[in-house]
This record gives sequence, C-alpha cells and structure tokens, in this order.
Amino acid sequence: MSVLLSTLKDEFKTVQRLERRYVRSIKALPFGSFVLRKRRCKSYGYLTYRQNGQVKQKYLGSLSGQSIERYRTAMQDKRAYKEKLKNIRAQLKILQRALRGHAT
Repeated sequence: MSVLLSTLKDEFKTVQRLERRYVRSIKALPFGSFVLRKRRCKSYGYLTYRQNGQVKQKYLGSLSGQSIERYRTAMQDKRAYKEKLKNIRAQLKILQRALRGHAT
C-alpha cells in the first residue's frame, strides 16, 4: 500500500508542476484573441478581449505576413495549452480524491 501511495504522491507533484508550467506558458502569450481586418490592400491586426464585461480591442497596426502568422501560431499554442491545462486539472482532481486523508 505504501508503494502505491508514494507513486500517487509523486504523480500528484508532477501534475502540479505541469499545471504551473502551462499557466506560465499561457500568461506569456498575447492576451485575448487575434482578429485580422483587411482594408483595401493592407491587413490590420487587433487583439480582442473582455474587460469588466465589455469587449475591448487593442490595435496592433498594419501587419506583415510574418507577423500575422506569428499571432495565429500564438493563438493556436494558447488554445492547445488551455486544453492541456483542462486535462491536467481533471487529473489533479482525481489524484486529490485518491489521496484524500493522506498528506500530499
């Protein structure tokens, strides 16, 4: 029983570290969602987000193709990290239930 308990505790600590890493990674990426608007021949970028219940947009300016791709990649990365974070938090909940009553 002690081998199983120590394995669960190790897994719990590992999952907690992963959770902290994913949260830091998400915070390092741009806040909000990326919106691209085309006006005549130029592309203009905006970051759209909510603040105090209102939708706000931050103007990024006229963007080159490389900048547009960088923002799109960042948004895809953020989406992937959020999905991983959701799975990690579900694992944490399961491990907390398994370790209930035992020191973690």
